[in-house]
Amino acid sequence: MKDGGHKKINYVKQLDPSQYSPSSDDACDDLSFSVILQNMQPALLKHSKDDVLDVTLDQRDHVIAVGKNGLCGTINAPQVLQLIKCLQKQKKFKAVILELDSDRCKVRVRSSV
Repeated sequence: MKDGGHKKINYVKQLDPSQYSPSSDDACDDLSFSVILQNMQPALLKHSKDDVLDVTLDQRDHVIAVGKNGLCGTINAPQVLQLIKCLQKQKKFKAVILELDSDRCKVRVRSSV
């Protein structure tokens, strides 16, 4: 035998993708990450640590954080593509202010469910 007396066996098992990838709703519900807000706006400085901002899309599909006094900043992170998909599905998200000073704001983004 050419292969040294060993038979080659090709074994292919079909995987059920639903067992290995969460449904899109689960992916949205479980999405959570910390990020530094970009393009901070003056309205943000009227907030404090632990305040909650609404996370939404602007007219150009940029992810923004909005507080009681208006636009606070934009969110840009590796998870933003998934976040945009979730927001386009009308899922609600919030950003809790973890750290805030005059030139930096760290928030925790998560589902509002």
